[in-house]
Amino acid sequence: MKFKLLCVLLNIVLFSAFLIVFFLPLFLVSPEYFIRFWQRNWGLALFFLVSVGILNMIFFKNWRILSYLEHEDWPALAQHLEQQVFYRKKTSKRTVRLLFESLVLLGDFDAVQKLSDTLQKENPSRYRETIRGFVGAAILNKNYRHARVCVTEALKEGDLDCITVDWLTFYRGLSRYLDSDKASSAYDLAPLARSSCDPLVTALSGYLCCSLLTVKTSVILPISRETLQADSQTARDRILSKFTSKKWYRYLDDACRDLEMIILGKLPDMASEWLFPN
Repeated sequence: MKFKLLCVLLNIVLFSAFLIVFFLPLFLVSPEYFIRFWQRNWGLALFFLVSVGILNMIFFKNWRILSYLEHEDWPALAQHLEQQVFYRKKTSKRTVRLLFESLVLLGDFDAVQKLSDTLQKENPSRYRETIRGFVGAAILNKNYRHARVCVTEALKEGDLDCITVDWLTFYRGLSRYLDSDKASSAYDLAPLARSSCDPLVTALSGYLCCSLLTVKTSVILPISRETLQADSQTARDRILSKFTSKKWYRYLDDACRDLEMIILGKLPDMASEWLFPN
């Protein structure tokens, strides 16, 4: 996006509107009416000018970040934001999210871990807001054990909303599924298939429960195959009762954030084919 052009156009539009509203009476009516108009509405004009000034201050304050985003200069953006977070201790939601996403795009998982440790120590509430991303990054880095530890600790501490709890639990199950402990993933996935409050988590958990049924019978599952089959069918029924195929794919486009699309890979598409077979 051309942020400079956007700023210029926005100012042109706003000041043009200001001139039309507050100076047009001078040319269309009489100077006396123009004076009375200004006497009655000078406060509104002042409010308008102050608001435009604040918008421009915000824009120029974030000029460097916007410039990096415009040119997709992720290394420079990450370096700038690291200075803000690690040294100037600025941990606003927007700054943390931008830094986190930049580091993931760069594949700098050591810096992601440093960000996680910093927030956990200095801003626990911001850490809880970002924990879903940190766990996802650990899975993306194939650090499955660390992902499970993070989830278990976060769930133990509590103070998380229902959707975050479901996603963290799903990520723990997914980390087990992708690791050498595939069978035990049923502990996390089966309850989610039955009762998750997030439709995407429900669908993904149901699909993975179904895939666990293809594991060799010599492998001992912690939950019976009959129960897994029932939970998988429950997940499918729950989704089909609320979504048509068209509505589901529209929801999927909105539900999968960029990072989660990278983490989940083809899993959402596979789950969708399971839900709505051709």
